[in-house]
Amino acid sequence: GLGDVYKRQIEEYMDHLDSDVSVQFILTSHSIALTASVDQRSLIYLHGGVAYPMGPSYTRLESKDYAFLNRFLDATKCNLFFAKGLILVEGYSENLLLPELANLIGMPLHRNGVSIVNVGGRIFENYVKLFSRQQDSEEVIPVPIAIVRDSDIRPYAYRINSDNRLAVEKLVSDSISLDEDKIGKDYPTLNKLSKAFKLDFLESKRKQLDRETRQQLSVKELTTKQLQKSNELKEKYSDYNAKTQTSVSPAWTLEYSLLLSPLRDLLVRAMVNTMVKRSGEREEKTLQIEKALNDKPLEEAQSLYESFGGSSASKSETAQYLATEISELSGEERGKLKEKVLNDSYCKYLVDAIKFASGKFSEGNGDGEAD
Repeated sequence: GLGDVYKRQIEEYMDHLDSDVSVQFILTSHSIALTASVDQRSLIYLHGGVAYPMGPSYTRLESKDYAFLNRFLDATKCNLFFAKGLILVEGYSENLLLPELANLIGMPLHRNGVSIVNVGGRIFENYVKLFSRQQDSEEVIPVPIAIVRDSDIRPYAYRINSDNRLAVEKLVSDSISLDEDKIGKDYPTLNKLSKAFKLDFLESKRKQLDRETRQQLSVKELTTKQLQKSNELKEKYSDYNAKTQTSVSPAWTLEYSLLLSPLRDLLVRAMVNTMVKRSGEREEKTLQIEKALNDKPLEEAQSLYESFGGSSASKSETAQYLATEISELSGEERGKLKEKVLNDSYCKYLVDAIKFASGKFSEGNGDGEAD
């Protein structure tokens, strides 16, 4: 049986250890608490009749990586060892929303044995390395790992060029001589542009300088930057011999992308619930935002997202509201929304991640496209 297979695999592993080493084995199927408390170097991961030792001689992890995992692989993340598929996400928003989105498209994560792991940032490498074997090994742990990333490409950039140079020079100190090599270059924030050009200006002129230097990217510029970042992130994880697929948001962040998707109206409702404390004012605010988005989708989506990000509203709370909004739709409404989501370019990266982790993907290289 499967137990005999594991026994043989473990015996082979034991042959690599010194004969005088004293070893105690605990064989467990689903003890998250035990897994979280044991040094990752001491684990042997059993999957599909094969035993995969997790020691430094077998994985791509370095000493500092093990130290990181031993600190952060708590009981909420150790479910990754007991899943048939994994979705690694940046934060709580994706963690809360993706299970309900999977339900909507008819691919419940629990039914497919998929676990979501919130890495709490962008440090995905350590989790991928854990499932990557040494470079000279032909082994590949056959667990599909979907990595969900924000592109973080803003639809605008801060720059000084021929369009605004004279206006900028009037706002900064007369002693400043603009660096010609930096003219026309893009910077993500005013602070980074100011630092690059060593600008000296009165604080009272900050808002005006922000308006003058901030320029919307053209469709061509935005498309180029987005594609470049997407390819860069996919390449970043392709060097590991793990079964991965990287899904990158098609615009800026999760929330911004969804404001341009069929989930927009439900997300607006969720945002308003989070931002507006008085329930009596929520309906009016929702209608006001929806009208603005209908008139100018791109401009208003950007404005709404920025005001939301700058408020005290919680993104995770908003994601929870959105998940609830989806779950409470009637059967007919769910059917219509499902069809729209499955055919929408802004939702595609999330749908692809769910499909890949669930095993519904086309065979190919490690970054295969979902069916």
